[in-house]
This record gives sequence, C-alpha cells and structure tokens, in this order.
Amino acid sequence: MYKMQKINLDIYNKSSIKSNQKYFDNLEDSVKEKYLVLYSKYSNMLYKYLINKIDLLKYDDLLKNSQEKFQKIATDKMDMYQLLASEFLNYLYIRNNIYIERLTEDEKIYLQNLSEYDESFIEKTYKRVILEMPDESSNMMTLFGPDDIKYFKPVNSLVIGIRYVKYDKDLNMDEEEWFKIHDRRMIVIDFLNSILTKKATSILNIPVVTQIYDDYSVNYALSIIDTDN
Repeated sequence: MYKMQKINLDIYNKSSIKSNQKYFDNLEDSVKEKYLVLYSKYSNMLYKYLINKIDLLKYDDLLKNSQEKFQKIATDKMDMYQLLASEFLNYLYIRNNIYIERLTEDEKIYLQNLSEYDESFIEKTYKRVILEMPDESSNMMTLFGPDDIKYFKPVNSLVIGIRYVKYDKDLNMDEEEWFKIHDRRMIVIDFLNSILTKKATSILNIPVVTQIYDDYSVNYALSIIDTDN
C-alpha cells in the first residue's frame, strides 16, 4: 500500500540535532548505513501502527481538508522526521528519535529480515525504541527542538510534529491578511491538538503531545554549524 521512505547518511547529518547523535557518530560508516536502513524500516512500520492505532490520518486530513488552505512543505524542504512521514501524512509526523540500538541483537536481525508489516513487533518494542526515557515520570522534560521552553516535552512522551508552509506566496496576502489567516489556522490546530492528544494518550497509555515546527526550528542545527564556520 505504501512505498517506504528511506533516509541516507546525508539526510541524517543535515537534519536537526538528534539525541542519539553521539552514539551514531561513533559508528563505522558501513555500520551507519545499515543503521539507517533499519531506522527507515522501523519508522515505516511505526507509522502504519500509529495510523491504525490512533487514526493519525484522520487528523492529518483535518488540516488537508480545512478551508484555511494549509500547504504541504515541499519534499526538499523537509527534515528527516517529516520526510520519513511523507509517504503517509502531509502535515503530521513523529518527532521522536528511533533508537535502533535499544533493540536486542535478535530483534535487529528479525527487523532486518522482516519482509512485511508486523504489528506485534512494533507493539512490544516501540515505547522502548522511541521514548527518550520510557521508564521515567512525565515530570521530567527534554528538548525536541531549539533551546526554547516551548520545545521541552516529557521524556516519556510521543511527540507529534506539525509543519506546513507558514506564508504561501501564491495567496498574495498582505501582512494584515496573513495574520488573519494565521489566527484562523491556530484555531484549527488547537482543535486538532485537543482531540488528538486526549484520545491518543488514552489509547497508548503514554503522554502524547504536539508541537508546531517552522523553517527555523528544523534547520537551527545547520545555522549553528554555519555560524561556527
């Protein structure tokens, strides 16, 4: 039904700062490529699981079919996280990292040899694989973006990113019109957030939160590197 979206070393390195960056950097290059194959494969199955489990596609369609004309980000402007979601969703994506290294060796071999979607495999492993600290209290927080308080989320939460084109030049809006449509879009997103997070938290039995990302928040790591150089 879906074509698997894959990430390579170049895409991974150009994406926002990742919590498993230190571990990944210490791998041999040949191992890194294998790691990213498993990362992509696991992500593909995770999206199938969450689309079935918490009906993510329904919430994505809420933005897609909105009268406020949310425009999808072009593929070449997506970061790794949104790119991995792009075969499934237009605006929503999973912002958590996928810690392949947390799988047992037997699980890695099983994943590598897996030729079709296995819901039970994702069901029993995903909290261990994607939550920053799955066994900790939700009172502990960690960053999922730039160093700004709004990007701090519980360490045991599923973080659903929301990203779209903030300013659509094709609409030919002046500043006043832009703020009006922005305010209306925030109403739609607030409604989506209120129903999605409550229902998904209940179903998955972990905190589920959303976060809006923009061009700066997905590219800030590169801007830091450019400044340092």
